[in-house]
Amino acid sequence: MSLLADEIGTRYALSNGVRLAYEDLGDAKNPAVILIMGLSAQLTAWPLEFCQWLTAIGYRVIRFDHRDCGLSQKLSGTEIPSTLSLIANQSLNLRIAVPYTLEDMSQDVLGLMRALCIDQA
Repeated sequence: MSLLADEIGTRYALSNGVRLAYEDLGDAKNPAVILIMGLSAQLTAWPLEFCQWLTAIGYRVIRFDHRDCGLSQKLSGTEIPSTLSLIANQSLNLRIAVPYTLEDMSQDVLGLMRALCIDQA
Protein backbone atom coordinates (compact mmCIF):
# COMPACT_ATOMS: atom_id res chain seq x y z
CA MET A 1 0.00 0.00 0.00
CA SER A 2 1.39 3.37 -0.95
CA LEU A 3 0.64 6.49 1.07
CA LEU A 4 -0.17 9.63 -0.84
CA ALA A 5 0.73 13.01 0.62
CA ASP A 6 -2.90 14.16 0.49
CA GLU A 7 -4.01 11.04 2.44
CA ILE A 8 -1.85 11.96 5.40
CA GLY A 9 -3.43 14.25 7.94
CA THR A 10 -1.88 16.05 10.85
CA ARG A 11 -3.45 15.13 14.15
CA TYR A 12 -2.92 16.45 17.66
CA ALA A 13 -2.40 14.81 21.04
CA LEU A 14 -1.97 16.23 24.52
CA SER A 15 1.32 14.90 25.82
CA ASN A 16 3.11 15.93 29.00
CA GLY A 17 0.87 19.02 29.14
CA VAL A 18 1.80 20.10 25.59
CA ARG A 19 -0.26 19.80 22.38
CA LEU A 20 1.88 17.91 19.86
CA ALA A 21 1.23 17.67 16.13
CA TYR A 22 1.82 14.23 14.66
CA GLU A 23 1.12 11.94 11.72
CA ASP A 24 0.25 8.27 12.19
CA LEU A 25 1.00 6.22 9.08
CA GLY A 26 0.40 2.55 8.36
CA ASP A 27 -1.58 -0.12 10.17
CA ALA A 28 -2.02 0.47 13.92
CA LYS A 29 -1.63 -3.31 14.45
CA ASN A 30 1.95 -3.24 13.11
CA PRO A 31 5.06 -2.60 15.23
CA ALA A 32 5.53 1.13 15.77
CA VAL A 33 8.51 3.23 14.71
CA ILE A 34 8.61 6.76 16.12
CA LEU A 35 10.70 9.12 14.05
CA ILE A 36 12.25 11.82 16.23
CA MET A 37 13.68 14.79 14.35
CA GLY A 38 16.15 17.13 15.99
CA LEU A 39 17.28 20.75 15.88
CA SER A 40 13.88 22.37 15.44
CA ALA A 41 13.11 20.51 12.22
CA GLN A 42 9.47 19.73 11.50
CA LEU A 43 8.06 16.24 11.08
CA THR A 44 8.07 16.76 7.31
CA ALA A 45 11.88 16.66 7.39
CA TRP A 46 11.38 12.87 7.42
CA PRO A 47 10.92 12.20 3.68
CA LEU A 48 7.50 10.82 2.78
CA GLU A 49 9.19 8.18 0.60
CA PHE A 50 11.09 6.90 3.66
CA CYS A 51 7.84 6.72 5.65
CA GLN A 52 6.14 4.92 2.75
CA TRP A 53 8.97 2.39 2.64
CA LEU A 54 8.68 1.72 6.38
CA THR A 55 4.92 1.18 6.13
CA ALA A 56 5.40 -1.04 3.05
CA ILE A 57 7.69 -3.37 5.01
CA GLY A 58 5.18 -3.65 7.84
CA TYR A 59 5.67 -0.82 10.32
CA ARG A 60 3.37 1.77 11.80
CA VAL A 61 5.18 5.10 11.48
CA ILE A 62 4.71 8.08 13.79
CA ARG A 63 6.43 11.35 12.94
CA PHE A 64 5.80 14.44 15.05
CA ASP A 65 6.76 18.04 15.73
CA HIS A 66 8.52 18.70 19.04
CA ARG A 67 7.10 21.35 21.37
CA ASP A 68 7.85 24.87 20.08
CA CYS A 69 8.29 23.46 16.56
CA GLY A 70 6.14 23.24 13.46
CA LEU A 71 2.45 22.82 14.22
CA SER A 72 2.95 21.77 17.85
CA GLN A 73 2.17 24.09 20.74
CA LYS A 74 4.38 27.12 21.17
CA LEU A 75 5.08 27.79 24.82
CA SER A 76 4.27 31.39 25.65
CA GLY A 77 6.65 33.33 27.83
CA THR A 78 9.60 31.17 26.87
CA GLU A 79 12.57 32.25 24.87
CA ILE A 80 14.57 29.56 23.14
CA PRO A 81 18.28 30.41 23.06
CA SER A 82 19.92 30.46 19.65
CA THR A 83 22.18 27.56 18.74
CA LEU A 84 25.12 29.97 18.56
CA SER A 85 24.53 31.24 22.10
CA LEU A 86 24.21 27.68 23.40
CA ILE A 87 27.53 26.71 21.81
CA ALA A 88 29.22 29.87 23.11
CA ASN A 89 27.93 29.36 26.67
CA GLN A 90 28.94 25.71 26.65
CA SER A 91 32.44 26.45 25.39
CA LEU A 92 32.86 29.04 28.18
CA ASN A 93 31.40 26.66 30.79
CA LEU A 94 28.58 29.11 31.49
CA ARG A 95 25.25 27.92 32.81
CA ILE A 96 22.65 27.68 30.09
CA ALA A 97 19.14 28.79 31.03
CA VAL A 98 16.55 26.90 29.00
CA PRO A 99 12.75 26.76 29.37
CA TYR A 100 12.67 22.94 29.27
CA THR A 101 15.09 20.05 29.12
CA LEU A 102 15.79 17.01 27.00
CA GLU A 103 14.14 14.99 29.77
CA ASP A 104 10.95 17.05 29.28
CA MET A 105 11.11 16.33 25.56
CA SER A 106 11.62 12.60 26.16
CA GLN A 107 8.53 12.68 28.39
CA ASP A 108 6.69 14.28 25.47
CA VAL A 109 7.49 11.20 23.36
CA LEU A 110 6.34 8.83 26.10
CA GLY A 111 3.12 10.85 26.49
CA LEU A 112 2.52 10.68 22.74
CA MET A 113 3.00 6.91 22.89
CA ARG A 114 0.45 6.68 25.71
CA ALA A 115 -2.02 8.86 23.78
CA LEU A 116 -1.67 6.55 20.75
CA CYS A 117 -1.83 3.35 22.84
CA ILE A 118 1.69 2.33 21.80
CA ASP A 119 3.36 0.15 24.43
CA GLN A 120 6.66 -0.29 22.63
CA ALA A 121 8.43 1.40 19.74
